[in-house]
Amino acid sequence: MSLNFLGEQMKLFVVFLFLLTFLTILLPQAAMPHGGGKHEGGGFTPLQALQKAIGLYYRLITSGRLGEKWETALRHVQISVRNQNGDKEFVVSFTCSKASPDTVYFFFKANGEYAGSNFSGK
Repeated sequence: MSLNFLGEQMKLFVVFLFLLTFLTILLPQAAMPHGGGKHEGGGFTPLQALQKAIGLYYRLITSGRLGEKWETALRHVQISVRNQNGDKEFVVSFTCSKASPDTVYFFFKANGEYAGSNFSGK
């Protein structure tokens, strides 16, 4: 093999490494064009309400305030947004097929602050 051929292989290898590094750095940023999950105005989102509610829900189960049925017989989870006294409020409900009452509700203010929970949804 001539030195010229080895030089060409080295150039290709260096270009390959550069492209690999470039793509590794830029692709994850391109996948999050909204700045890591923040949306217009940085407001609280239904997904964030669900994440907070799941944490509270499991805390109630592990503390024994909700029985094991709430974990093993979970049938439905719903996220809704409503106006409460003129203010936006997120409601996350968990419905159990083997409990009575069968639904527990978690409420969050528009800024993400926990506003309470109950079995009535009111």
